[in-house]
Amino acid sequence: MKDEENKIIIHRISSYQQDESGEYRRVPVSPLNRWLTYAIMIPVIALLAVLGFFFFAAFLALLAVAVVVVGIRFWWWRRKFEAARQSHSEE
Repeated sequence: MKDEENKIIIHRISSYQQDESGEYRRVPVSPLNRWLTYAIMIPVIALLAVLGFFFFAAFLALLAVAVVVVGIRFWWWRRKFEAARQSHSEE
């Protein structure tokens, strides 16, 4: 039963169909459907590219802020350490 269901699913999503001779041939796609697909996919891909660029730029900006914050924190620790070392050596 499960194997038969898988065959039905595979047959429905496949773009190939079996003809009378038993050979599988590709189902022809009309030029109108092909052009409609292109007309829809080009703006979608362009939008995804813009969104991808935006999120990548936002990620880089957040990463730069995090690097600056960590750098300032290490600088602050080093400054405190130097001040503590100098006050300890003066005693």
